[in-house]
Amino acid sequence: MKITIKTKNMELTDSISDYIEKKIQPLGKFLEKIIPDEEDLANNPIEERKERVEAFIDVGKESTKGLYFAKAQINIPGKNLLITKVTSSKLDEAIDAIKDELQRLIVSYKEKSFAVKKRNVKEAKKDIKLAEEARLNRGSRQRQEGL
Repeated sequence: MKITIKTKNMELTDSISDYIEKKIQPLGKFLEKIIPDEEDLANNPIEERKERVEAFIDVGKESTKGLYFAKAQINIPGKNLLITKVTSSKLDEAIDAIKDELQRLIVSYKEKSFAVKKRNVKEAKKDIKLAEEARLNRGSRQRQEGL
């Protein structure tokens, strides 16, 4: 996952950048089922560019209230855009809160997409019509008639 960090009304130091990377990078493990395998990407360079997950993090200090804010946006190609914003009195707390919120959004997105797939499978099973001879009758005895 590629992480891009921007700041507003403050200077981006190495310690802030490292802290953000340390907190946001582990969220990539939640996206493993959404993005394709590395082997598939190695065989197709076009897919590699299309399937890149990017995280844009904006941190800064609000000029009017003196509070710190953190905004995060994760682009999942071909899927959705996950966006969240948090304000706090300390920058560390804002970054921690944004990490927790992003984790919650990613997990709920994955569960939602899994539920949709499961629903589609159930509908497809209902649409399949089998002949009466091919059906299994469980729990009841059926008398076989001779020709």
